Amino acid sequence: MKILRCAVLLGFCSSPLAILTTRGAILQAVTETLAQANGIGVSANAVAARKNQPALTEKPVRGGKFAFTHSINEVGDGCEISTMPTATGSTYWYGWSLQLPSDFDHRDQQPTFVQLASPTSRHASQVPCNGVGSFLRCDDGGRLVFHLQHAGDDGVDSKCDEFVILEDVSKTKDQWIDFVMHAKWTGDKDGFVELWAKAHDNNFFQRVAYAGRTWWNDEDAGPVFSLGVSAGRGSHNAAAGLTVYTDELRLGDAASGFDEVAPPGANERAGEAGRGHVRYVVYPSTLNKTQIPIMVYTPPGYVPGAEKRYPVVYNLHGAGGGSPERQWARIQKTLTQAMDSGAVPPMITIFVNGLGDTGYLDYPGPSTPKVFSSIVTELIPYIDANYRTIADRKGRAIDGFSMGGGGAMMIALKRPDLFSSVVSYGGAFIKGPPNGFPDPKDARPREILEQFGQWALVRRNLEAIRAGLQVRMVCGDQDSLYPLNKEFLEFLGTVDIPVSWVSVPGVAHETKRLYDRVGVESLEFMQRGFARP
Repeated sequence: MKILRCAVLLGFCSSPLAILTTRGAILQAVTETLAQANGIGVSANAVAARKNQPALTEKPVRGGKFAFTHSINEVGDGCEISTMPTATGSTYWYGWSLQLPSDFDHRDQQPTFVQLASPTSRHASQVPCNGVGSFLRCDDGGRLVFHLQHAGDDGVDSKCDEFVILEDVSKTKDQWIDFVMHAKWTGDKDGFVELWAKAHDNNFFQRVAYAGRTWWNDEDAGPVFSLGVSAGRGSHNAAAGLTVYTDELRLGDAASGFDEVAPPGANERAGEAGRGHVRYVVYPSTLNKTQIPIMVYTPPGYVPGAEKRYPVVYNLHGAGGGSPERQWARIQKTLTQAMDSGAVPPMITIFVNGLGDTGYLDYPGPSTPKVFSSIVTELIPYIDANYRTIADRKGRAIDGFSMGGGGAMMIALKRPDLFSSVVSYGGAFIKGPPNGFPDPKDARPREILEQFGQWALVRRNLEAIRAGLQVRMVCGDQDSLYPLNKEFLEFLGTVDIPVSWVSVPGVAHETKRLYDRVGVESLEFMQRGFARP
């Protein structure tokens, strides 16, 4: 069912020019007040009554002080905020956040959350997926699906491509889902759409990497982006009864980028960093056929183009929803205060994206993640090429927590030529050949254990590790991984590898408490590695 809309400029906007909030390459930021919204989308029968209008809410909020709540009660209604129109043939960046409440029920309604509608209805009767543009919808199976509608291969007929963004939206209720989209709207073959999604504080994953026609050449303008909720299908005897929350809607032009539009916004991330800067950066991964967002912290005094070079630390997050953003949130205070106090000199920190609960390993097969190889052959060269690093093992260290602690140890032991130091916090190590005592609960293939198990790597690269790698292990004595960490520590002792071992009393498997207690000492440990000849 197509939903007819009317763009209604809010009464307290003095003129159309007042709706634009220009900040550098950001064309519009609809983040705090309805006055920032271009218009509101409502069904035709609701215009006169002015119902179904978005409202401000103080809870939940993704960034700033307010978010928007969108509620509808009838099938065919819509409640949305919108951005300014775009131009065909131009490139844009979009960022936004969406939250579904615990009582959200998508069944028999196929609610739509994002519409990229044509300002005309010229193609309304032609598009295979219905509607007058592309849209993000929840299907009957609870999947979040992006429908990209555009001119067909012949440039005349219309075509619809579908991309699954999330397999089950019910698992994300009461959590913010963040989105970043990069698109060129054109009926020519040089168009593209890239879409990343991040559920709660997990990793950003690229879900759409499409190249080709994205629009129609005979339209006067590109799509208007609308965010909220509409009920496009269902029993007319049943009330829609849908409510969603949105926040952090930003539209940027071609000069913008991932960091400027990614929720909760570049300004907020700059405030978090205090002195220095933390930004989202996207690097291309040919191995994984995707573009991978990471976070990069540059210290006070870092100026692009200057001559001074800095050591760099690669920080790896844990499993179970770990991400660069969560790692930054948990250790930023330790990191920035250590530099502010002069305890350690300025250094760059890279918050790595582990692409889920991968262990930072390479898995066999063409469609499985290759995280280890991406880090050492794609990420490190990318950082050295784009930042003023000391591009040598003497200026490079690696650390991490839990899965990231095990991953940091694995990567450093596998490639001791790349790092001067490694620090593992509560490391989840891999037991396997050739130590002879693989964990019976570890179902990974034997080849994985042999290639990436820490015991196996020590034996394989023993002399190189002894010659050039500083090793530090930190673990809370209440951590369930404490016995495994002690076992690996004792093994390192049997092969004469010195270890800086720290047992933290009273601490369980907790990132922030470990970094708060001994994070500065670990940074000093890495600094001593940088200073070694």
